[in-house]
Amino acid sequence: MGVSAVLLAGLCALPVSAANLEFSDPANLPPPPGDAPGFPVNAPGTDLLKAFAAPPPGYGEVPFWWWTGDPLDRDRLLWQLDKLHAAGMPGVQVNYAHDPSMTTYPMEPPIFSEEWWNTWRWIAGECRKRDMGIGVSGYTIDWPGRDNLFRQIGVNDGSLRGAHLRAKKELAEGGTPLSLELPGGVVRVTARRLDGGKGVEDLTPLAREGRLEWTPPRGRWEVTVVHAESPEFSVDPMNPASGRKVIERFFQPFADHCPGDLSKALNYFFHDELTFGVDGWLWSESFPAEFRRRKGYDVVPLLAALFTDIGPETPKVRLDYSDVMVSLEEENFFRPVFEWHWSRGIMYACDPGSRGRNPAEFGDYFRCVRWYAAPGHDTPGGKADLIKDKVSSSMAHLYRRPRVWLEGYHSLGWGATPATIFDSSCKNFLYGASLLNLHGLYYTTHGGFWEWAPPCFHFRMPYWDHMGAFFKYFERLSYLLSQGAHRCDVAVMYPVAPLEADMAGDRAVKTAFDAGECLYMKHGLDFDFMDFESLERAEIRDRQLLVSGEAYRVLVLPAMKAARWSTIEKALAFFRAGGVVVALGALPEASDRAGRDDRQLDKAVRELFGVTAEEARTGKAVEPRRSRTGGVGAALSDVDAAAALISASIPRDFVPGDGGQVLHRVIGDRDVYMVMGAARNSECLFRAAGVVELWDPWSGTSRPLPTHAPAGGGTRVRMPLGPDEAQLIVFSPGAAPSVVGTDLDEVAGLSVSEGRPVVTGYAAAPGEKTATVRGADGVETVLRGVAEAAPPPVALDGDWEVELAPTLDNRWGDFRLPATDQVIGGEARRFAYTVETAPAPGWERADVDTSGWKAVTHSFGQRFWKLGPLPETAEADAALAAMTAVDPSVPVSIGGQEHQWQSYDYSTRWGVEGDPGPQGHHGLKKMVSDDFIVLGAPKYTGIFIEYQKEEAGTRYYLWTTVNAPQAMNALARMGNMKPAALWVNGGRVEDPNAPIALQAGVNTVLLRYDAPGRTHFVLERAGVPSAASDVPLSMRWHDNPAVLPFDPAPEATRAAGWYRFTSPPGLRAMKVTVRGALQAWADGEPMAVEKGAAHADGTVEYTAAVRTPRAAAAAVAMRVEREPGCHGGAALPEPVKLDCGPGMMPLGDWSQRGALAEYSGGMWYRKTFSLSEAQTRGRVTLDLGAVAASAEVIVNGKPAGVRVTPPWRVDVSGLVTPGENRVEVLVCNTLANHYGTIPTHYRGDPVSGLLGPVTLRVEREVALK
Repeated sequence: MGVSAVLLAGLCALPVSAANLEFSDPANLPPPPGDAPGFPVNAPGTDLLKAFAAPPPGYGEVPFWWWTGDPLDRDRLLWQLDKLHAAGMPGVQVNYAHDPSMTTYPMEPPIFSEEWWNTWRWIAGECRKRDMGIGVSGYTIDWPGRDNLFRQIGVNDGSLRGAHLRAKKELAEGGTPLSLELPGGVVRVTARRLDGGKGVEDLTPLAREGRLEWTPPRGRWEVTVVHAESPEFSVDPMNPASGRKVIERFFQPFADHCPGDLSKALNYFFHDELTFGVDGWLWSESFPAEFRRRKGYDVVPLLAALFTDIGPETPKVRLDYSDVMVSLEEENFFRPVFEWHWSRGIMYACDPGSRGRNPAEFGDYFRCVRWYAAPGHDTPGGKADLIKDKVSSSMAHLYRRPRVWLEGYHSLGWGATPATIFDSSCKNFLYGASLLNLHGLYYTTHGGFWEWAPPCFHFRMPYWDHMGAFFKYFERLSYLLSQGAHRCDVAVMYPVAPLEADMAGDRAVKTAFDAGECLYMKHGLDFDFMDFESLERAEIRDRQLLVSGEAYRVLVLPAMKAARWSTIEKALAFFRAGGVVVALGALPEASDRAGRDDRQLDKAVRELFGVTAEEARTGKAVEPRRSRTGGVGAALSDVDAAAALISASIPRDFVPGDGGQVLHRVIGDRDVYMVMGAARNSECLFRAAGVVELWDPWSGTSRPLPTHAPAGGGTRVRMPLGPDEAQLIVFSPGAAPSVVGTDLDEVAGLSVSEGRPVVTGYAAAPGEKTATVRGADGVETVLRGVAEAAPPPVALDGDWEVELAPTLDNRWGDFRLPATDQVIGGEARRFAYTVETAPAPGWERADVDTSGWKAVTHSFGQRFWKLGPLPETAEADAALAAMTAVDPSVPVSIGGQEHQWQSYDYSTRWGVEGDPGPQGHHGLKKMVSDDFIVLGAPKYTGIFIEYQKEEAGTRYYLWTTVNAPQAMNALARMGNMKPAALWVNGGRVEDPNAPIALQAGVNTVLLRYDAPGRTHFVLERAGVPSAASDVPLSMRWHDNPAVLPFDPAPEATRAAGWYRFTSPPGLRAMKVTVRGALQAWADGEPMAVEKGAAHADGTVEYTAAVRTPRAAAAAVAMRVEREPGCHGGAALPEPVKLDCGPGMMPLGDWSQRGALAEYSGGMWYRKTFSLSEAQTRGRVTLDLGAVAASAEVIVNGKPAGVRVTPPWRVDVSGLVTPGENRVEVLVCNTLANHYGTIPTHYRGDPVSGLLGPVTLRVEREVALK
């Protein structure tokens, strides 16, 4: 039964199986179709600047288009598609949630049904007409254990069912019988001695009928039971049919339904969060034979090594097992699916679950995810992620994949501004991304009540019409940064092997990622992650590792206690050939050559670093090693020290002067550097030479950058822009004069006049200025000139003319249901409210102090008085049940403690304000709960608000009344949480399920609940059919004829309610829907009120016109003689619609100005000002200060520019004239304001407007000659 030590030791005598480099070498990959959109061609003779200005198809933003929520309507789909096409989108990626547990509603029509395919063919045809692509995301289609698409189309039918190995371990003592219940699927049972001895014992023959009976010999033993688990609906990616079946059942139907020319519309397929339902050590019946064929030995006797240390050979077994497993996954699943897309020129992208932060996902993340045309990831919340970007882009660099997919920026919220995602996108592109996929675009928002990790960045956003500049910027950037080859100095080994070998893998991962962050962000050293196969196929030449167009000068091993033997061999060869090799944190001590305790490995490590891993653990210190050819080998523990060593050992590609990070691509004979973080006028060193230009993604143009000088084997360039701007520094062949030194703050140009150089520019301070110009021949000339003092800045302060410019097109019900043809403009939704206590209180005046009034929202009003939380032992039943009215100013004494009544408000349509009830994953899912009673401390779980115990106790009382038109019986409708006790008219109701007798007139109702939670309690007229409202997004109690309304203050029924708000500037009229009769005033002046239509639900429409319209915002007062029970906002079931003309308002955040708090849309700001002749001479810049969220500037009737991100400055030279001038600024905000009264958890910051200060600045150009 024994597995001899000889067998284990013999593993080291086997040759290390070489990786099949031909399989993955991108040089062997056939080219995609020549007309594939978004695939770089890199053809000689390409006019790069021309293509940068107007990129070929396929480089624009691709929306993440959710098709869930409402039934698909072709008119609506086409309307949306045309919006996207007009904005320059090259295509769309359609997304579904295929898991019913995540949605709460069916797909209409069901995906892959004949009706759905008819819609798909039609929309694909419409895309083809517009030269757009369309693809589908695989999000949730393969998640195991769910009734998703893969199960429906037969991928998860059991024929591909996978398995993974698990282990059960038990300790045993010699001489003591062991009786062990075994799991199912036993593959191998072994025992190894823990207190001496070698080898393992095979106990598998003793495993009978689900049990192991064994009496171990002398010593302490560990028994390992390796067994296979096969989860239902899982897929084995090692199965030779796995990729083929996924193609046959999922991908090929798209080609079949889009034949001929229509197939050219297929593009942008995306696999989101791929999972097979099996993980770790995958297993199949055929695996042992495949392993023996590839590795030359039988792995079955050694399976325990996957879960426990059986000796020095353990790392080798694990590394070999993983290698075979991943190879089978690649060959049978990942590559076939990749080739199906690649051969058709379809951009196939991904966002795997770990986003590269778990190098052992799928066994080896790098090896599996390289089989996408656009390896990628998401970056939620408006952030840039260096490590995610570097993992994805390193695959693209090393395997020549055309693009790097960036899914951004879900869950940022409805307050997402272009400036936020601009900054994040610039940084993500700097880090390596090149295809922007904004999450999301919703087919429907169902009146604002459907969302999936919002926002929707596209045509619903008020700033949509300004986003053309944003999209074109990144289309140009995407094109440029996809051409040629990436270039950087440092390769950091992607630490898969330590995880595979289970040798401090987490430490290696942390070391690798921390090192990358520090080298890049702190020291400006760009890097790639390197996989062991790319390193193995790299050629060593000129002290560089040359692979796939990359040329690395430094190799970093991040705490890699285990490494592939090919990695050690190549690192040693690189060191011997003059390369730099740095080990951070730990040295290799095991490999797939012979595991641990390998003298040959130790010899190589000692030659590289001067010390072995064992010697390093003893504290032996050693200086960096030098090879005969100048190579450097250093074992370091500090990344800063590593950066210093690298800087001293190689001529760096980029050295920041005052901070800065870089991306370098070689495109033909040009060197293109993208730099961010470098301060304006700081000097950065580039390892490049030639004619230097600054390329501008906003305009697609270039301009000479004359401020540079040769230095240190490269060129030192004075950076022209600020640290938050992307600076594209382009070196082209040739030579040109340059400004090598100057005290100008900005050099605008360098020219030659009459054979002498002339430098023009700008200086902040007047006086004599100089510049030193170096000619192409190397001769330097000093130029001088005098800078003239500029006029002082012109502050455009005070009030501005303003006018609302609404943008919320509600034709499809995107912002409110039911849908209307109207654009939603200014509205009042929140009010200061109080109840009239005496005749003619004077509350219509403009200067009324409302600080003591209650804040209410339209539709939400008081229905109960609430007492609690109270201690569980509180006894107040009898006293409270006997009450016929509640005076909130009088506290209730219970157990010697005084407690105050609180108003309990809700909307009979929407329920509890801010809590629509359980929804679904990632936001609202078009539901309004019928529960309107919520008690306890709220805690948001991500799907719903859970109400938990409050410190003061768990007992609550709710008091109210119902008015019965005559004596009648009522039926109680109760939610899952039933009242602990119920009293009607002072009497306890023993059986709430039986009819409850009501007297004619007012009836008191008292509820007691003894636990937190959510529920409802409704009284319905017995014998009257209960009919849910036809109003969308409402509780079933809304406008239900059987429901008896609650009224907590019947004595105040006819007392008028007063409502006040501040209007937007320029108020002319308003439309008010009320339950009652309306009077209205604007700034104390009565408005002309006209009564309109009365509706079946009891509401009445009124129009109120301002008699003397004013430019400033008006203090609006409304007096409503309310219908019974309509307290607070309940008397105003709809927003008050405001008709506003031009007005006046100072600059600032309009969300802090009354009714504008909930206004999402545009606003024109206009101002007339005068300038002297001196103030128009030179460069004139309009500085808007700050803007939320976008701005379009017009000066004297001519467009000056659109700005979506800082700096909020516009050059208006040539547009302003001496005398009177007029500036107009259209500012558009976000949807955060509109969502202020929608119960989303993704609302975001509502700050809005032209925040200022707005200043006109004049600069005098100075010429140095």
